[in-house]
Amino acid sequence: MPLGVKKILAIVPARGGSKGVARKNIRELGGKPLLEWTLNAALNSDFIDKVVVSTECCEIANVAINFGIDIPFMRPQHLSRDDTTVADVVEHVLTSLDEQYEEVVLLQPTSPFRSSAHITDALRAYCKLDARSLVSVCQAEKSPYWMFTISEDRLLKPLLTNEKLVNRRQDLPAFYQLNGAIYVVNVSLFLKKKKFVYSDTVPYVMDHASSLDIDTLVDFQIAEAMLAANDQGA
Repeated sequence: MPLGVKKILAIVPARGGSKGVARKNIRELGGKPLLEWTLNAALNSDFIDKVVVSTECCEIANVAINFGIDIPFMRPQHLSRDDTTVADVVEHVLTSLDEQYEEVVLLQPTSPFRSSAHITDALRAYCKLDARSLVSVCQAEKSPYWMFTISEDRLLKPLLTNEKLVNRRQDLPAFYQLNGAIYVVNVSLFLKKKKFVYSDTVPYVMDHASSLDIDTLVDFQIAEAMLAANDQGA
């Protein structure tokens, strides 16, 4: 089924509580709340029929409403704890809405440099490959070939125990890690399995700069420095 025929819902989970950075989702980055970067990308991407913000925080809800986003309901407190999974939040939204959707896109607000073009390209790839699930990734900066565990007798043990240790960096194979920016999954599949990654999940590769995931104050500082550098280069 081509894009434009499918009904696609985008969910932006934005909890008020944050242990790492207080009020993280509405802390300013580049002169606007962090949440707005993702809302702008979602609203300006192609193929998404509806954007919903899931939050228990009135302040976050007001930011979203002022940006033109529908808040059909507030998130229950039992789904706003530190141990709540994002899968629980997505399930709550999907089962609480009156409308039915075929595909769901999860867009976490901690990925401010994931653009509308990234979302559109990811959805095109999802449809072209007739995928059931797609997740965004970036190339891992550290190779597991050079990673170790420490045994009980305090000795280094290679993480990849069945592989030869690769000595030259240029000989290392490429490895990829989830960057948390984009998740796309078929709604029926998700409601059965409650997860985003499967054996047939399609990767959508993003560059490192676009993959920045903000979790700490240092991450905010890095993001501000990146914006300043872009302004100077413009």
